[in-house]
Amino acid sequence: MRTRNIKINVFLNEDENQTLNRKSQQAKLSKSTFIRNLIEYYSDSQLSNEEIANIINSLSTISGDLSILKSQLEFLHYSDYVNFLSTQIDKIKQIIHQVQE
Repeated sequence: MRTRNIKINVFLNEDENQTLNRKSQQAKLSKSTFIRNLIEYYSDSQLSNEEIANIINSLSTISGDLSILKSQLEFLHYSDYVNFLSTQIDKIKQIIHQVQE
């Protein structure tokens, strides 16, 4: 049985609709789920620039440590782990790049 029984109509302009479509697709969520997640996880507290810089530094350090581990695994010929770590390092670097924009 459906637990959500309240329907809400929302009017958007074309730009807002395109933004909703793009962001929900990026999150790999339906528009409804995307909006519910915004409601559920919304926080009115903003991270300060210093906190963001600390997070970026931490991610950079982790990325560097993983790169060192990857080098050691390459030396030991553990190619499966090397490929996995390369993918994870790339993801971390992508997140850092997105946050910096």
